[in-house]
Amino acid sequence: MAKAELFKIPVFGWLLARLGAFPVVRGTADRKAIRRAIDLLKAGEVVGIFPEGTRTRTGDLLPLQRGAALIALRAGVPVVPVALIGTFKPIRWRVWRPVFNRIRVRIGEPLDMTGIDPGDREAGAALSSRILAGIERLMREHQG
Repeated sequence: MAKAELFKIPVFGWLLARLGAFPVVRGTADRKAIRRAIDLLKAGEVVGIFPEGTRTRTGDLLPLQRGAALIALRAGVPVVPVALIGTFKPIRWRVWRPVFNRIRVRIGEPLDMTGIDPGDREAGAALSSRILAGIERLMREHQG
């Protein structure tokens, strides 16, 4: 999933579509994007979702939106927490040339959701908390 605005950027939007990304309208319950994500997951595909919903302005992890948990519960699939480290300011300028930070990807263990009722709002909030805890753990492990 990628924010709909990215698909309006001429070459980048074309590339995203070719890579299998699909647009999601942020700030709304984009039913079309949710349905597409659920259908892909039920078909055995992998769907990448940025559960914070936006980039951080401070580098700190933001509260998670409920969409990732909702989609996983409705599709009946486990969630694999992933931490992307070094993406806050990936490029720094030194005098007149850019210096690129190393970006690391940490992948956690799948979160088992056996027995969780997809219609239970509290279960969705609890799963969001588990996803957040999984990402935080991966970030702490990276820091040593």
